[in-house]
Amino acid sequence: MLENWDFNEYDQKIIEGLNDFIPDQVFDIHAHLVRVSDLNLDHDNFYSKIGEEITLDVWKENVSKFTQGSNLMGGLFFPMISSCCDVQKCNDYLIEQLKGQTTSKGLILISPHMTRKEAEKYLEDSQIVGLKPYHLLSDKKPTN
Repeated sequence: MLENWDFNEYDQKIIEGLNDFIPDQVFDIHAHLVRVSDLNLDHDNFYSKIGEEITLDVWKENVSKFTQGSNLMGGLFFPMISSCCDVQKCNDYLIEQLKGQTTSKGLILISPHMTRKEAEKYLEDSQIVGLKPYHLLSDKKPTN
């Protein structure tokens, strides 16, 4: 299990209190998949503490602890972001993870450096249902 995804007694008590609230089927509408090396980070940070990657299986294993008793159906996934990430590698990793998934979809990262043709190519994949822009990828500073 990932160090930063600790599930403890306090979490268990909260989940027990929500059992009547959580539906029988759960779809995660905001989830990130990441291969940390694609973020091109050169210093110690939060991402360096999660391991090498968060795969679809890692996500499901950890999130299902919080949806106890429910069927975790799938999710809407997009890559994790950093201002110096390799957008293409992040998108390709997402698509690789979503292959064969029937109940999950993805959003690709787009950047000002991506051509329309490059973005449209990703949209040919039936797992990809949209585009996700982030201000961190802007050349203008400050980005926000």
